[in-house]
Amino acid sequence: MVLLGGMLPVVAKLPLFQDAVWVFWLAALALMLGALALVVRVTWRERRSSGH
Repeated sequence: MVLLGGMLPVVAKLPLFQDAVWVFWLAALALMLGALALVVRVTWRERRSSGH
């Protein structure tokens, strides 16, 4: 997810996608936030289950 999110802004610089750059940036941001939320959720679950 993080790699894909990092690649989207690079792809958005291609002349073919010049009109839809903001779509790529929003998709990249959503992927990054999704990956961050997934990591936080897994870490929280691990910490909670190891506490019992």
